[in-house]
This record gives sequence, C-alpha cells and structure tokens, in this order.
Amino acid sequence: MFYQKEIIHETIISSSRQIPERNIERGVFKEARVKQGGIGTYHNDFWVQRIANRGFHVFILSLSGKGRIRLEDESEFILNAGDAFISWSSGQGQYEESASLEPWDRIWITFWDSTSLMVPDSNDFRVVRNVSNIEEIEYSFKKILQESYYNDNRSTEAQELYEKLFLIHLERGLGLGENAQTRTHRREIARLWELVNKSMADDWGVERLCRVSGFSRAHLSRLCNELYGIGPGEKVKDIRMHHAKLLLANSDRTIAEISDATGFSSPSVFSASFKEYFKQSPREFKKNRESRYSQNGKQ
Repeated sequence: MFYQKEIIHETIISSSRQIPERNIERGVFKEARVKQGGIGTYHNDFWVQRIANRGFHVFILSLSGKGRIRLEDESEFILNAGDAFISWSSGQGQYEESASLEPWDRIWITFWDSTSLMVPDSNDFRVVRNVSNIEEIEYSFKKILQESYYNDNRSTEAQELYEKLFLIHLERGLGLGENAQTRTHRREIARLWELVNKSMADDWGVERLCRVSGFSRAHLSRLCNELYGIGPGEKVKDIRMHHAKLLLANSDRTIAEISDATGFSSPSVFSASFKEYFKQSPREFKKNRESRYSQNGKQ
C-alpha cells in the first residue's frame, strides 16, 4: 500500500485489523485526533516506511516477538514485548520492520499533530521500555474492535467507553498522563525549542532563551529540570548534538560545516561533544556508517 506520507508492505500471511473509520470520525477518537490505528501479527517480510515531517505522530506498542525501528540519523531500536516507540509529527523519517523469524504482534496508532495527547519536546522520538500496563492497553483496544461488529446504539456507547479507557491506559503506560499544568508547561517550552531548531547556529545562551520565551531564569531552569532532568544550556546542547548526527548521516557537509551549522565554537569542540554524547567521534560515525552500507551493498 502507498500513501503520500508512508509506504506499507504487508504480506497476505500477515493478519491485522484496523480501527473502523466510523470510530475515528466521531466521539472519543475524533476528539483525540486519531488518524488511524490497528493491531496485527506481522511476519519477517513486513515493513513500513514513513517520511520526515509527516504531520502525524506515530505510536507503536510491541506485544510479542521483536520489531526494529531505524531512523534517518542511523539510530536503531529493537522493540521487545512490552516496549513502545513514539515519534513526533515533525520528526525524522523512520523504517519499521519485523526483527526475527518469530511473528511480531503490535498495536499501532497515529495521531494528527493537533492532538492534545502527544505533546513533544525537542527530541523527535521517545522509547518506553517495559510498559507496565500492556495487558490493560491490549484488552481495551481489542474490546473496541470486538464491539465494532455490533451495529446498534449500545455497541456505539460501549466502544466510546473502551476508547476512553484505552486512551487513559495509553497515557499512563507511556508516562504521558501529566496534569494540566505540566502539559501546559511542556507545550509552552516546546515553542522555544522550535525556535532553537530553526536557527541553531545562533547564540542561545540562557539570557536569550529567557528573553525569547518570556520566562524568568529561575522558571526556565525549573521547567527544564522538571521536564527533562537537565538545565536549559544542556537542553540546547542536546538539540544540537542530535541535529548534528542527522546531518552527518544524511548530508555531504564537512565536519567543520556541521560544527558551524549547529552553533559550536569550533570543529574540535564539536568533535569532543559528539564523542561524549555518542561514544564515537564524528569521523568514526561516518566511517562506520559508510562501512555498513558498503557491506549491505555487497550482500
């Protein structure tokens, strides 16, 4: 199947069920801005490719077997049973596939970027290991699909109750069940990180961050530590490092050019910071990537 933002290769031996269109067009799922979703068993020739800046968030919960997620910056994640992956609407492109001969059972949901549930920060993905309430999430999702077989007023009412329960379990399992104040803070500070991303080469000292955001120094520091466990300066550095990795993987720019583009004072400072974050130098990263692709080409 081919869509404007994604390509899905699903074999006939795979088995899956999607949320009926009528559920998405009304009630709880409409309010939550659900785009699509489903549950299924997928074999080792199944894959999905999604482009960057899709306009919708992607949530994947691995129920059994193993799945692999590969991002444009060469980040790779294996999802075992009970692991979840979230990628934000404005983030990198990604490739999903079964990662073993054993079938991969998974639930997947996509949300339009205007949803009130998924509130991104500066990173474009999140991995949640060992989701504690996987059984509750799976049960409520399956009940939504079971009730869709009935076509009466009572089944519609039951589906909306299970939809609401599913979203509650989902938020809790992913650590998204924040109170209204924390969610508001996350949304407010996300606008600041968008500005940093758009002009990364600029000087983003704490004073400028405060001036642009309208937050006091103490408030900004408190928000960053509450939401990310690091200070504002470290958060800017984190944004720069992940963008640099993306440029190294997908452009022909030199290390000096990438250092300038991401706001580092010199290539040597950039290289030292990159190695501290990713346990390999920029040159080692590019060399390992080229070697891996060369080997794949020979196969």
